[in-house]
Amino acid sequence: MNVIAGLLLAAAAQIGAGAPQPLTGIENAFPAWSPDGTKIVFQSNRTGEWHLYVMNADGAGVRDLTPALKDCRNPSFSPDGTKIVFYSEMSGNDEIYVVNADGSGLRNLTNNPARDIHPHWSSDGGKVVFNSTRDDPKAFDVYSMNADGGDVARLAATPDEETCAQFSPDGKRLVFLRGFANGNDDVMISGPDMKDAANLSASPQANEGWPSWSPDGKRVLFSSNRTGVMVVYVVNADGTGMRALTDGMATSEDARAVWSPDGTRIAFTRRRGRSMDIWVMPVAG
Repeated sequence: MNVIAGLLLAAAAQIGAGAPQPLTGIENAFPAWSPDGTKIVFQSNRTGEWHLYVMNADGAGVRDLTPALKDCRNPSFSPDGTKIVFYSEMSGNDEIYVVNADGSGLRNLTNNPARDIHPHWSSDGGKVVFNSTRDDPKAFDVYSMNADGGDVARLAATPDEETCAQFSPDGKRLVFLRGFANGNDDVMISGPDMKDAANLSASPQANEGWPSWSPDGKRVLFSSNRTGVMVVYVVNADGTGMRALTDGMATSEDARAVWSPDGTRIAFTRRRGRSMDIWVMPVAG
């Protein structure tokens, strides 16, 4: 397993006879591959503000895409690699924004008093799916809009909270996270209208999240703490063949995994103490 965002140096303090305690609290999170697989965009608070950074797929060439902005989170490359969509509270409220792949040309796609977060492109680049509380202030629902911010539509109205939605590569299905009233989270799969959703993870009282389609639409990545530690799993799109891909430790969290465009690797976040870094690993089969 190779670190692709260079491991950050952490100061540590020895407290009595206890273990060293990391003090940095720096997080590098939400990796997303460029369509050609040569770049990875991610968010980092290394300057004290959440900025978007891009690096080569081997971890070299890290640069800040949004040095003049603040609170830039959860980036996603457009399918043609020319734009990056993300959300930010820079205006005082969470809204969806888009910039060119070099960080220029900032545009605001949403402007609503509610929170709009977690954007992701459709495979043809014509739509953006996102989460909002605009129709229910107590729970997030899934919405879609045109890539220019027009034609906003609520995809489903249920009593449960639905987040982390992502269109399948063929645009015919949607994978998302559903939070039930009993506190359980499960990964669901449905048509693009979110009707007749099937449960892919069916976990007993576990926290799960961040589902991500494989490039061929046959598998889904997600994270779960069903064994007591948050690790990355993969499951076939029909719910069969579930297996863990990472071997988490009691002091770690493996999450936010995404596929490389060729489907041979995943990028994910690994938390150690208070710090978080981005890792890559191969995925066989």
